[in-house]
Amino acid sequence: MLTLGPIDHNAVVRRIESDHIHVAGNIDGASLVFLESTGDITIDGKIDGGSRVTLKAARNVVIGTAGGDNYIDGGSHVQAVAGNSITLGGYIYNSTVDFSAHASIKQGGDLDHGATVRHLADNDISIAGKIDGSSRAEIVSNRGSVIVSRKIDGSSRVWLTASGDILIGQTGDDEDNKIDGNSFVSATAGGMIVLGSRIAKDNTAVDFAACGPISIGKGIGYGASLLSQ
Repeated sequence: MLTLGPIDHNAVVRRIESDHIHVAGNIDGASLVFLESTGDITIDGKIDGGSRVTLKAARNVVIGTAGGDNYIDGGSHVQAVAGNSITLGGYIYNSTVDFSAHASIKQGGDLDHGATVRHLADNDISIAGKIDGSSRAEIVSNRGSVIVSRKIDGSSRVWLTASGDILIGQTGDDEDNKIDGNSFVSATAGGMIVLGSRIAKDNTAVDFAACGPISIGKGIGYGASLLSQ
C-alpha cells in the first residue's frame, strides 16, 4: 500500500499504483491531485480550499471517514470513479462533485451552499442530510433506490432517477422532510416515491413519476405545484 501524508499548499501529486492508496490527512490549499489504484483509495480527511482532485479505484473510494474533517468544500472540484462503492463521511458545500460507482454511493451529510453534484451508481445512493442553498443535484441509481434523508429546500434544482424506490424526507420532523423554498424536483422511480412531509412555497415545482404508489405525507400547499404520473 502507498501511504501519503496530508496534501496542501498548492501541491501537485500524481500517483498510479497497483495496490491501495492511503492519504493520511486532508487534501487542501488549491492542490492538484490525481490518484489511480487497482485497489482502494482512502482519504482520511477533507478535500477543501479550491483543490482539484481525480480519484480512480478498481475497488472502493473512501473520503473522510476516519474522524475529524470529513467533507468536500471551498470551491473544490472532485471526480471519483470506483469499481465498487464510494463513501463520503460528511457534507458537500460550494463545490463541484462527480461520483460514479458500480455498486453504491453513501454520503454522510448535506448538499448545500451552491453545491453542484452528480451521483451515478448501479446500486443504492443515499444522502444522510438535506439538499439546500441553491444546490444542483443529478442523482441516478441504475438498479437500486435513491434516499435523501432530509428536505430539499432553498431554490435547489434536483433530478432523481431510480429503478427502485425514491425516498425523500424520512428523518427528523416536518420541517426536515419537505420540498420547499422555490425549489424544483423531478423524480422518476421504477418503484414507489415517498415524501415525508409537504410540498410548499409559491414557485416550488415538483414532477413525480413512479411505477408504484406516490405518497406525500402532509400534502401540497402555499401555491406549490405537483405533476404526478
